[in-house]
Amino acid sequence: MNGQLRLGIWILCIVAGILTALPGTTGRMAEITTQVPETGILVNHHPLSRGEANSHAQALQLQPPSVTIVAPSAAIGDFAANRGNVWDMADSRDIVMVHNAESRDLMIADGNTILRGNMRDGPPHVGGIAFWGSSSELFPAREYHHMVFRMKIRAQKDCWTNGRVGYAKNWSGREDVVIRSLVTTFPYVPHIYPMNCPYGTFCIYYIDLARNNNWPSWPTWHTARSPNDPSTWLSDPVRGVVLVPHEWCVTTGGVPIGNPDYFDLDFVYLTGDIVARAEDGYRYLLRYDLSAPGAQQVTITIRYYEVHELRPPGQEPACDANQFYSLWRDFNPPARTVISLVPSQPPQPAGDNRVFLPIIARAPAGGGSLSYELSFSDGTRFKDGKSYYLCVEADNGVQRTYRVSNAPVIRVPRSPWFGPD
Repeated sequence: MNGQLRLGIWILCIVAGILTALPGTTGRMAEITTQVPETGILVNHHPLSRGEANSHAQALQLQPPSVTIVAPSAAIGDFAANRGNVWDMADSRDIVMVHNAESRDLMIADGNTILRGNMRDGPPHVGGIAFWGSSSELFPAREYHHMVFRMKIRAQKDCWTNGRVGYAKNWSGREDVVIRSLVTTFPYVPHIYPMNCPYGTFCIYYIDLARNNNWPSWPTWHTARSPNDPSTWLSDPVRGVVLVPHEWCVTTGGVPIGNPDYFDLDFVYLTGDIVARAEDGYRYLLRYDLSAPGAQQVTITIRYYEVHELRPPGQEPACDANQFYSLWRDFNPPARTVISLVPSQPPQPAGDNRVFLPIIARAPAGGGSLSYELSFSDGTRFKDGKSYYLCVEADNGVQRTYRVSNAPVIRVPRSPWFGPD
């Protein structure tokens, strides 16, 4: 053994002895691996046992889990909410044009802000309330096609009336230009099956504007001859979004007998895929991404929070460790699943001399994308038209992370009956 090597080993021994003798030390150190100069020899000082080393390494690798909610999210949420002004009839800016209406008073009814008005007598589907319009911008119709609104019609019992939804292909400050370009649905009748909405009662209306078979035996749009035809909502240039709350009253024989007294419109949503529909059994597929470095498994728990009207992104209900168990409600049965994670690379073989590298955990399917089917079918817990925000708790056994969806799931009924003019 040459003099340089002997000197290096003596220095290491002296340093180890000093550290061991320091006050407050236990005489056991974490594994220190040192390479003696010019020799390539690795010398270990006071190594931990294999089990202790594994625990020590795992503690160093374990990080709080991270969750990203893909659906529901603002990316597929409500068009107006994403622009910062939900069409909740709380702001005069919710309405950009009114045609053939006697009034458009914003007021309070049943504890909510509403729009109260009445459509005048006249030919069908020439009036309406526009909530968005642009002469230069096209509405992103493919992304936003689920229409949900809450409305009450006050009318005499022998009144037979209907409503329509429409879109304008041209937009300008002149109402006649907009009306001439208007494409409407066939009339829908709310007070017969399947809605069975009595006059004088708030009801939830739901229509998928991207399809022609909302009512299977009759097409939705006037541009169609069959329910099997594609929806022109997806192909026409949409420059205005219009709702006709009601038309005039006729008897069951078609004899005109005047107008409904008024309509009360509570809110109008035009959303992407954030609805749990009655025709789908009120089910919704929550989709999320999970990252949990160092964890062997993560327990995912999902809870919900009900609000009457959806909110703009950034104003969703708060959720943390305290609120999750006090303000947020469990599904029945609880929405909970255990995700088993596998390392992205095999662990290093056991031995006296080891280098501990961080291990990134991933889902067994080969990516971070996961899903959970939620049921909103329990009518004692969930109501049509209500918005349900979701909070996801991810627990790796040591740390917990909470994430709230920035858009809700909206429970919606079947569409109303569509029929000929």
